[in-house]
Amino acid sequence: IDIANTYEGGKIETDYGRNIYSLNTMYLKPCIKYIGLSSGSKELQIKWYNADGSLSRNVVDSPANCSHADKCNISLGHNTLYLRGWGSENKGHWDKGEYRIEIWYEDYILGSKTITIY
Repeated sequence: IDIANTYEGGKIETDYGRNIYSLNTMYLKPCIKYIGLSSGSKELQIKWYNADGSLSRNVVDSPANCSHADKCNISLGHNTLYLRGWGSENKGHWDKGEYRIEIWYEDYILGSKTITIY
């Protein structure tokens, strides 16, 4: 899992793998590399955890158990998948600290990563 800091439309402010600074933070957009064992449409649940350990949720749009869900087309073999960003269009949305992202499919965690915002 790699994370970029992007504008609402997906234009990159801070590229994948670079340090992300609080002053510039907007949408944190994950990119995952995976090996597909089958192909088809799957729904992934994305859980963003705040620096205090609480689950980040949008009161209007978030499902009960995650920050958001993304319907994805999964392909066989080695692939890269870009998921929807999470945050705000206003710069400075994320405070300094350590955050965690988890990616789930049904009841299985596929991966997680801790992200430091400087």
